[in-house]
Amino acid sequence: MRAALILLLCLAFALPARATEPAVGRLFGGGFSALRICSGTLVGPATVLTAAHCVTFPDGRKRGTRGLGFVAGWEEGRHAGAASVEEILLHPRASDAEGIVVAYDIAILRLDRALPMAPIRVGRSGPEGGFSIIGYGREDTAHQALQEGCAGRLKGPRWYLSCPVSQGMSGGPVLAGGGTARRVAGVISAISGEEAVAARVDPWVLRELARPYTP
Repeated sequence: MRAALILLLCLAFALPARATEPAVGRLFGGGFSALRICSGTLVGPATVLTAAHCVTFPDGRKRGTRGLGFVAGWEEGRHAGAASVEEILLHPRASDAEGIVVAYDIAILRLDRALPMAPIRVGRSGPEGGFSIIGYGREDTAHQALQEGCAGRLKGPRWYLSCPVSQGMSGGPVLAGGGTARRVAGVISAISGEEAVAARVDPWVLRELARPYTP
């Protein structure tokens, strides 16, 4: 009995925490009940930040927007708002002759309507952290997984975070700061062992987000 209780406690502590962030959502292809692609963050009333590889072919070519949608606050089949993607803007360095470049794996999506929840602002941050990351992992596709206290480090142009992620969390936000200083400082791009690899917000992202957009 005691051994079983210890095992249950270990399993409970191993599970990632859950988040309920209305501005974080899922990208879907072909309708809400069809292909679940990636995670993303509402960073303007009708603008989403995600990973470039979520909306490109393996060689880096941009996919079409037909059937592509964003569902904010997705939880157990319910959501806080949904819209179709009208336009995809890829970071100009998101790919090269070999495919996606992880350090610049960022895309901005323009939606066909404004969503009602408050967006999360975007801003730059130093690489060290701590950071929080949110996304929809394959272990639990109905809820947002949350990892907090992630330390960061640069290795060449790549940005590594000391928190594990899983498939489906790509495109989810790397959050820096707290309270009124909270901001999206990057997006989850890849997995490297027990670490996440993320693309950092840079001047191109800030310039594009500063351009007025009305659906």
